Amino acid sequence: MTLAICIRCGTEKVGAFTPCPQCHFMPEEPDDKAKSLMLSDHNMPADKLHAVAASIQAGNEPKFNADALASISNELCQIPIDAMKPPVGCTIAMWTPIVILIVLVIVTIAVFAFIFLNKP
Repeated sequence: MTLAICIRCGTEKVGAFTPCPQCHFMPEEPDDKAKSLMLSDHNMPADKLHAVAASIQAGNEPKFNADALASISNELCQIPIDAMKPPVGCTIAMWTPIVILIVLVIVTIAVFAFIFLNKP
């Protein structure tokens, strides 16, 4: 699990590039992604992240090292869009249970309909 802090509201979230569960902010711009990455447990220990979160929630804007922010932002801009997509295996693993569930619901409805319509 990757602990990260929303750069807008200070809420804890899982993953730097995921939408915030509280304010729904999604880092899409390179600078926002870089800031989100800097406010994750990949770059900062959890106790400091909690302190930054409290500071953001108190209305204070976090301070970022401008050089580090520019460096990470530039690196993120150089990553091809396709490299940030989840692998096909992960997509299949995510959708397979959903498809199976839908098929089971349809089959269950069909069985009950068949039983109900063919009652003597």
